[in-house]
Amino acid sequence: MKPEQLALDLPLRPALGRDDFVVTRANTEALAMVESDVWPGGRLALIGPAAAGKTHLAHVWAAQAEAVILPATDLPRYDVITLAGAGRVAVEDVPAIAGDRRAETALFHLRPTTRFWARFWKSSSPIGGSSRARRFSCSSSPT
Repeated sequence: MKPEQLALDLPLRPALGRDDFVVTRANTEALAMVESDVWPGGRLALIGPAAAGKTHLAHVWAAQAEAVILPATDLPRYDVITLAGAGRVAVEDVPAIAGDRRAETALFHLRPTTRFWARFWKSSSPIGGSSRARRFSCSSSPT
């Protein structure tokens, strides 16, 4: 007789809080930067492969910083003054707007007015050519 797995209809609980985040050697530095909230120019770009925990970290930061999270593709729907009023913004999936002039322009204009977080996928060539740039890319504009 072949055993069968019993499927249980259990509710799925979103687990994007700090207590749900599993800290490992691979993400300790990223978590420390998020929790310190001290970034050059007040901006942080987190770069990594899919399913590495970037969105989870964005939610951890947003909860502690009372920030708004929105997909990069939604940027053209908002006016920069409205977003600037939020004070702190996490922008998800920035590569999705590559070539979308309106979205790229909105992101560009969001930079000087808001403390923000941007989540990127890992590219084949690191920004700046260093291994650290593969994990973090911080701009250095005035806050």
